[in-house]
Amino acid sequence: MIITTRVSSADEAIQRIKEMMQLYRRFTPHRYFACLTPDGLTFVPLVSSRHAHTFNVVIDSDEDGTQYEKVIDFIKRVGFKVWDRCQVKPESS
Repeated sequence: MIITTRVSSADEAIQRIKEMMQLYRRFTPHRYFACLTPDGLTFVPLVSSRHAHTFNVVIDSDEDGTQYEKVIDFIKRVGFKVWDRCQVKPESS
């Protein structure tokens, strides 16, 4: 399952990521990596299970990419590995 969050700024995206880390105790840098995709920033589980979800954060007002740069700096400081130009596809049913 993919959970998508649409936000308007980098500060709001960082706040949502912090909230997700508190709500989903399995959402940690040891279990997920971040992927910069054309659709936004996607957090992909390293190991698939029924409890592991894919999280997608989309910043609506980012035309030049500077908002994503702030978010990427934050998630790198937290410990997530970030890959550029990944292709993430939803699981088949």
